[in-house]
Amino acid sequence: ANPAAGDDDIVLMRFDRNGRRTVLRQWGTSEFDEATAVAVVPNGTVYVGGSTAGALGELNAGDMDAVTIRFPA
Repeated sequence: ANPAAGDDDIVLMRFDRNGRRTVLRQWGTSEFDEATAVAVVPNGTVYVGGSTAGALGELNAGDMDAVTIRFPA
């Protein structure tokens, strides 16, 4: 996957307690990507679940594939 590669990408932003952005990550394939769930574990690692119509290093198994992205704390 390449950052900002398609029409719709997944974006993660983190902010400090003063509201200043500290992290901006953008992730996407050359196709449509969508985040539908976010979980933050106690150590601050963020997991994003969703779907992609793009290739993730292998051939697609159908029109849309499930995807989970891990952003370390």
